[in-house]
Amino acid sequence: MSREAQNLVRLLQKVFRLTGGRMPMSLTIVICIGVVLYAALIQPALDSKEGFEPPPVISKERAPEQPASRTDSSSPHAVLKSIGAKRFLSPAGLVYGPGSTHGHRFDHVMAHAEDEPDRIGQHGVFDPGDAASVIAAIDEAYEKALLGRDSDVEHDGKRSIYTVNLRRRIGFIGG
Repeated sequence: MSREAQNLVRLLQKVFRLTGGRMPMSLTIVICIGVVLYAALIQPALDSKEGFEPPPVISKERAPEQPASRTDSSSPHAVLKSIGAKRFLSPAGLVYGPGSTHGHRFDHVMAHAEDEPDRIGQHGVFDPGDAASVIAAIDEAYEKALLGRDSDVEHDGKRSIYTVNLRRRIGFIGG
């Protein structure tokens, strides 16, 4: 189910809780049918109308021979495959979509590509900070975590936080 459909289901649950479970059954059924139709028919149709997306630049290798310039970092199109609805797929299967304080998860990740010396507090910075290298390092860590190699997991509510040892330097603490 898409994130949008999940949000609709959550909204329905909140409405149901607020009404103390006294929402008319007919209204509940109509809303449920609407959520299912949205998830099954409308959202996939919207996703397919996103238009042509350029193919990803990154190949099956972990990193390209020539790293992309910093200007290539401004767009996920350079290294990720578009899967519609402003969502992009990494070679390892991670999905980057709308969200975070930066407006998009890719933009949040790329905010860690350059040091911000005036930033209050510490800030992890990827080194090198080009999009291809950053995505390749994250994918490598993700694949190791899936296999349980050189990784630890900590659960914080609904979140799972993985600490993965890539056995090399991939960045530094800036800020």
